[in-house]
Amino acid sequence: MPRPRVCTHCLQALSSPAYPRHFFRVDALTSVGRNYEASSRGMSWLSNIFASKPSSPSAGTQPEPPNTPASQKPTTAPAPSNKPTPELKLQRALEKAAEKRNALALSQQKALEQELLRWGESTIPSSQTELPFQNPLDHLPLSEQKNYLANPPNEYIATLEERARLRETWEKDMFLADPLTYWKFAYATKPDFSAEELPPWQSWSPEKRLEVMEKYRRYDERFLNRVQRIYTAHDSPAHREIVKAGIIRAEREKALAAQEKKKTKTTTGKKINAVEEPVEVPPRVLERRAFRTIVGQRNNALNTVWYTHLAEVRAFEDFTEDGRTLDEDRKRKRNMVKAQRIQESKRIKNALASWDKMTPEGKAEKVDWGAINAETSITPT
Repeated sequence: MPRPRVCTHCLQALSSPAYPRHFFRVDALTSVGRNYEASSRGMSWLSNIFASKPSSPSAGTQPEPPNTPASQKPTTAPAPSNKPTPELKLQRALEKAAEKRNALALSQQKALEQELLRWGESTIPSSQTELPFQNPLDHLPLSEQKNYLANPPNEYIATLEERARLRETWEKDMFLADPLTYWKFAYATKPDFSAEELPPWQSWSPEKRLEVMEKYRRYDERFLNRVQRIYTAHDSPAHREIVKAGIIRAEREKALAAQEKKKTKTTTGKKINAVEEPVEVPPRVLERRAFRTIVGQRNNALNTVWYTHLAEVRAFEDFTEDGRTLDEDRKRKRNMVKAQRIQESKRIKNALASWDKMTPEGKAEKVDWGAINAETSITPT
């Protein structure tokens, strides 16, 4: 700490001639300064308390430590706290929650796999179609397939032209091989085969070729409509619920049949039902089995439609005004006649049954006696 000094103004005032010299002496002033210096050294720590800024020691001098009493311990810096911050607590809590969720999901997945394995549904069913079904427009969504045929692009038109050319070649070969059977491929009416030479093959006109191309397009459109109806019917929630109900009913019947075999016989020869209730199908097993069943039904329906389409294209019949082929029109008329005959037969049976239940008086009233007399009366000649 620097040595305290007396104020300069005070020294000038004291050394001024206005003040008596005998009142202040130099030796007295020196002693006062020494006493103040000694007292200030003994209480040098007060400057650290009341000072506004710590004084920096000079480069040549070393700072002296304060004279502290023996009972007073030196102050030390507080140790850093090991308490976690709120952000660290939140991060740890989120990590623990994520670990719990992952562990729960893993345990549920393992339990589901064990359950599916126990019910024989461990393999994941495929939704792909099965051969021989083929859909050339399978790469397009169902909504765009209709637009594809309604506004056919150039590549599809080229395909129709090639199919028409192949059809003409096939019909020509069949006609030349057996003109008596396949004369319709070249003539609208049956030609005269009594001549010495067979009727020649007649090539297609441009109008005939366009007509065949349009017929192929309509066959493709019929096939596409049937395929879309099958997909719509089998992908509907109502059909899924029907399939689920059938699976549950089949499983219950199977469980009841197994329970019937486990009946115990008593000494009297009677059978007592074993205490066993039918096993319910778990929801996950039911969903997978229903999906597998629906895919199988859909594939069977698609293959049936594919075989039907091939048979129709092979026959290559004309279409009616209602958009049906000639074979479909014949079947529809035949079914209509059959239905009318069935209704007429039911009407006759109901009339005979009501006639047998009537009383004689009622029967007499129902008889048309005038018509009977008109038929049995003898007209004069």
